[in-house]
Amino acid sequence: MTKRQIINANSQFTVAELSGGRLSWPFFPSKIKPFVKGFCLEVPGISGVHRMTYSPPMDAELLSVAVGASRYDSKDNWSVEINGERFIESIYTKDLPEGMYLMVVKPVLTGDEMKFVFDNQSGEPKEVWFNYQFLID
Repeated sequence: MTKRQIINANSQFTVAELSGGRLSWPFFPSKIKPFVKGFCLEVPGISGVHRMTYSPPMDAELLSVAVGASRYDSKDNWSVEINGERFIESIYTKDLPEGMYLMVVKPVLTGDEMKFVFDNQSGEPKEVWFNYQFLID
C-alpha cells in the first residue's frame, strides 16, 4: 500500500491509494475462502434479552450478519458483540430478513467470543435465525 501526505490549510491526513487494483485491508478482505455459520435462537414468549454465543475455531474476517425471524415486531431489536465490544447495536427488526454488511472487515480470532443479542421487547415467542458470513484462509 502506498500512502501520501496531503496537507490542507487546516489539517493533515493520510490517504490510502489503490495498489494493484484493489483497496487495502480493512476495506478489502485479506482472506479468500467463504465460511458461513448459521444459528437458530428459540425466543420464548417473555420480554427481555436473549443471547447466543459462538467462538470460531479459526481466525476469520467477518463480512456481514444476516437475520430473519418467524415473527416480527417493531419493538424487537438485535445487536452483535465480539469480546464484549458491541459493534452492531439496536437494529430493529423489519418485516423481512435482512443483512448487515460491514463497511470494513471485522477480524475475529480463534476463540473470540461472538455474542448475538436479541431484545424481545414484544414478549411474543419466535425463532430468530442468523448467519455470520466470514472469510477464512
